[in-house]
Parts: sequence; C-alpha cells; structure tokens
Amino acid sequence: FRVVYRLDHIRNVSKYRKHLALFAKHTHCSCLLYYQSPVIKIILEGSKSSVREFIKLHKTTNIDVDSTGRPCKERLITIERRLKFRSQSWLNRFKMTADRSE
Repeated sequence: FRVVYRLDHIRNVSKYRKHLALFAKHTHCSCLLYYQSPVIKIILEGSKSSVREFIKLHKTTNIDVDSTGRPCKERLITIERRLKFRSQSWLNRFKMTADRSE
C-alpha cells in the first residue's frame, strides 16, 4: 500500500526527519520526505495497517514547532493519493534512518 500526502509547512526540518524515521522504524514502513519549498510531500509505503498507524502517529505526536517555538502536532496533512502496489518496494533505496545528520 502506498500513500502520497502533502504538508503545509515544516519549521524544524532536522527534528521532523528524526521523528519520521522513528515512525517508519516503529511501523515497519518505508518513508520518503520530499522537501523543496513550498512543496513538501511524504511518500509512504507498507501494509495498509502500518501506513494507517504511521499517519496516526504523525497527527498525534508533537513533531514540529509553532511560530512561537512551542512543540505542536501536525494537523495539516492532505492525502493526495492512495495506491496498491504489486511489485517489490522501490522506497527501500531511500529509507530514512534516525542517525542521519545534517
């Protein structure tokens, strides 16, 4: 199962990446973050239940900071596509890791 969704904004990219990598590891999903301001998309691949769990974690965890610097949850997620896939995952080549530094 593959989902493509769009985010409105990211204020703290490094913190965001770490959270996404942890969510992907916890839910056994593959995750690709495409960040080319103003376009921010996440491509997510895994079983239907693991993708749902990833999105639930993404919406209910303090993942970013607001304009005043306080932690906030991601509420502005727009799901653009849901796809079933038959072939082997191509996202494994781009898998996010929690120890990647920038």
